[in-house]
Amino acid sequence: MTSKRPSDHDPDERTDDGMNPSRPDSGDLSPSDAERAALFALDALDAAERAAVEEALDDDRALERSVDGFRAVTDALLESEPEAAPSESLRARFLKGVADGSMTSASKLRAVGYPSSPPCDRVADAVWKPMPWPGITIRVLDRDPETGRVVFVLRCEPGAIIPRHRHVGSECFYVMRGDMRNLEDPSMAPMRAGDFQFNPSRSYHAEFQTTEGCDLFVVAHSAEYLD
Repeated sequence: MTSKRPSDHDPDERTDDGMNPSRPDSGDLSPSDAERAALFALDALDAAERAAVEEALDDDRALERSVDGFRAVTDALLESEPEAAPSESLRARFLKGVADGSMTSASKLRAVGYPSSPPCDRVADAVWKPMPWPGITIRVLDRDPETGRVVFVLRCEPGAIIPRHRHVGSECFYVMRGDMRNLEDPSMAPMRAGDFQFNPSRSYHAEFQTTEGCDLFVVAHSAEYLD
């Protein structure tokens, strides 16, 4: 049996990660590797594929040249996109939202077309609004009117109770500070900072109470908290 020397390497042979074995300054890429280079430059690969290309870039000069070439093209296309002025109605809605505090940073992004320097909601400018439940206020971080998804922080004073309710959509909440305990299930240990809970759509959320006070980071449906 004869063994292959490096110079006898089959250009279509694949490693386990799907890339051709390294071939520094090996000339043109195969069509599949050229496609990967283009997708890598566009940031369109999943994590595993991206990691495979990044590893191959260390010693594959042809691949590196190809990625650099694709990036130069995509950068030129982005820079050639003409700036578009917003309509008067869009501009008016945007300015009104900024003035009355109803527009979150993510809403601003959607309104202006995702600029390169996204706005940031600063803690000093935070708007906290009272909930119908005593001792609880809400700071909305983002609200998507199309899906109903809302991202917010609930601030609960010591002794405050979140009443039993049914979830319109799925809900995720993370305890940032303090404690929260289930009043309907005494066997459940109190949730504390760092704990996370997922509640599926249409499920019932038991009555919860905080002893020390708490801050909860929540992703839920707006119908449950805002509508």
